[in-house]
Amino acid sequence: MTISEATVVYGGRGVTSKVRSVSAASMSINSEILPAAGEDLTVFIDGVGKFDSRVVYVKPPRIDLAFLTDTQERWRQLQTLRLEIA
Repeated sequence: MTISEATVVYGGRGVTSKVRSVSAASMSINSEILPAAGEDLTVFIDGVGKFDSRVVYVKPPRIDLAFLTDTQERWRQLQTLRLEIA
């Protein structure tokens, strides 16, 4: 399965966003939202789970995020994510 979309929660609303790339520690999306670098967001990837994230770069519509999810939970999610993107 290819991960092509994620739901990003920002400003109290969920926005479906296109996934540009994803790695074990970060992801890049195209989205209509306009957060500032340093802001925290929550990302939901269908079939994988929730990732607390921090905005590290913004050049609309591109937004780069670093995952902040707790280490043990993140490890479990990343194992699932790795299987999904393989």
